[in-house]
Amino acid sequence: MDLKYKIALLIVGLILGYFPLSAQRYSTGQYRRADKPMVTKTTRPLRNGITFSQKERFAMLIRYLHRHQFIGVSRYAKMMGLTNEVAATELQGFTYDCGKNVMMLVIDDEKMYTLRR
Repeated sequence: MDLKYKIALLIVGLILGYFPLSAQRYSTGQYRRADKPMVTKTTRPLRNGITFSQKERFAMLIRYLHRHQFIGVSRYAKMMGLTNEVAATELQGFTYDCGKNVMMLVIDDEKMYTLRR
């Protein structure tokens, strides 16, 4: 193949590879976010190297809330070894799920989670 043909194929490949990525963004460069983010399964490794399933984390949360009245996102994240973003999303998922007895309260501009009474 001659050099001009190889360069033309490279340019066409780069252009076609760029457009599917740019179609997923808004004009401001931000990715779309769901109104109610839900975590069904956390696959990223935890900070401390210990991995718990979501059922185990939920059981630990319920045990903690039976002993204490509230839990915040940062405390939950430290307890489970998650990042704050993943912990906040998971706690939101627990509150949106009707079968779980967790509810969110806002106390002093901070989201706190407790058991439904």
